[in-house]
Amino acid sequence: MEVKQINAMSEVANADWNRLTGTAYPFLRHEYLAALEQSGSICGRTGWLPAHLLLMDAGELLALMPLYLKGHSQGEFVFDHQWARAYMQNGLNYYPKWLTAIPLTPCPGPRFAVKPDLDATAAIQVLLDVVKTLAEQRGISSWHCLFPETEQAKLLQTLGMNLREDVHFHWFNRGYRDFDLFLANLN
Repeated sequence: MEVKQINAMSEVANADWNRLTGTAYPFLRHEYLAALEQSGSICGRTGWLPAHLLLMDAGELLALMPLYLKGHSQGEFVFDHQWARAYMQNGLNYYPKWLTAIPLTPCPGPRFAVKPDLDATAAIQVLLDVVKTLAEQRGISSWHCLFPETEQAKLLQTLGMNLREDVHFHWFNRGYRDFDLFLANLN
């Protein structure tokens, strides 16, 4: 097995990526991430450099992790400016940092995809080991994983990752036909 890093969604076949991600969570699908890149929303100019990791074996995609190199914390919907300030006050650079998230999309969901018959814990550990190695080699301060689904958050904890507790407000459609009906229910 080997880990390959890609800098654009066009470097991996749509069908291969989507075979692992499925259809239940649209924001991790190839089409969504590729559209963000193709629109210019995600690029060096906006501070979101794609650096996705693919776990491969004999040309077969076994696991994947969306990964971005960030030079700021904009568009993450998580406020970590106090960490950047603390780094600066101690003469350290907080940026660049690694980020596993769905850009500009604060929706909880999967942040890794692993072939069903593969040991997910082992596959994710391999990907995290590569993130750590690349961070050390390239002088990247840290790795962050934003809005992971509950099961993946628990898995990250078992792998020694610290979870940050925060408060999020989630909206659920309680049967509203349209936005006007939703607004009519507000007091």
